[in-house]
Amino acid sequence: MTPGRLIFLPEIGLRPNEYHLSMRVAPGMTNSAETAQTTGDPALMNAVAWSIRWQDRCRSTEYAEAARAMSAGNTSLRVRANLGRAVLTLAWQAKWRGAFDDALSLALETERHISEADYPDERAHNYSILGVVHYSRGRLDLASSSTDRGLLLADVTRDAPAFIDLLSTRASILRHRGDSGRAGLVLSRAEEVAEGPDEARIQHNIARWLLEDGEVDKATERAERSIDLADRHKCRVIAPYANEVHGAALSRRREFDAAEQAFATGLAIAEEDRDVRAQCQILRVFGAMEDARGNSDAALALSERGARIAARMGYLLWQQRFARDCALLHERRGDLKAALEAHKLAWTLSDKRRN
Repeated sequence: MTPGRLIFLPEIGLRPNEYHLSMRVAPGMTNSAETAQTTGDPALMNAVAWSIRWQDRCRSTEYAEAARAMSAGNTSLRVRANLGRAVLTLAWQAKWRGAFDDALSLALETERHISEADYPDERAHNYSILGVVHYSRGRLDLASSSTDRGLLLADVTRDAPAFIDLLSTRASILRHRGDSGRAGLVLSRAEEVAEGPDEARIQHNIARWLLEDGEVDKATERAERSIDLADRHKCRVIAPYANEVHGAALSRRREFDAAEQAFATGLAIAEEDRDVRAQCQILRVFGAMEDARGNSDAALALSERGARIAARMGYLLWQQRFARDCALLHERRGDLKAALEAHKLAWTLSDKRRN
């Protein structure tokens, strides 16, 4: 969405199309200016919270929490819609931070406040959030059901970001199922309509897909494009993930110093924004790079650090991956007892994913 000036936002409940088209704030608007324009108006606070969600996680969350607090306890349809939108923004932020318990709880709360019939775009975004939580916990069946339902509601002409969000989630599900071909087709469709921060997001998704398909040079180019777009649109949410996949591609090219710099950049942003999902993913590819360099001690330390984060998150998909990584590293170091324990954990996690 192209940044612009917020001209008018009615006090009455907005229809979905009006809400999304109104989510614009003036470029360079200061904290005090935003506060002056949003104090006492939960509808406007929601609009600001959503419009800056990619650029400023902290203030987006603060505005959404304020709108939620102001709307709580009122049962009117207008206020419930404001409440639902506030909770949706909080769910979206929680998903990207890797706070999956919070994301799931907030997404379910969103469903209670806004209906599919009246607010299909918001509910489409919400189904994408549920899809990410489910596949991250190994439930690809539930993730597919969520994205299928969301795509029935999404309308690219009315709310392209919701449509793109769902396609990105579906592509990730397909990748985890081993269906790389269909994942690529889905990402191609998302790329056709992506603009602004969504374009940075999709380029990073395509880079990840290409890397897993062995197209290292093409993946590097797409990752660099994602970083450039994230910088252009001040998209802090995507920046650590773009640096993660860029570093992974550079590592595959054995450009280790450049890869290390990419990982360090992404990790610094992720730690500052308390994005544990990005931290987890960066630590895994960072560990793989150190292993490729022959630094087994560093590789194991990074993998074990990532495993602890994944366990705290309930990030089952990555817990299993870290367990396998640690098992192989222990084997190479000759610590067969530790390797066996790590393999047992990987098997246990595999059973949990199936169940």
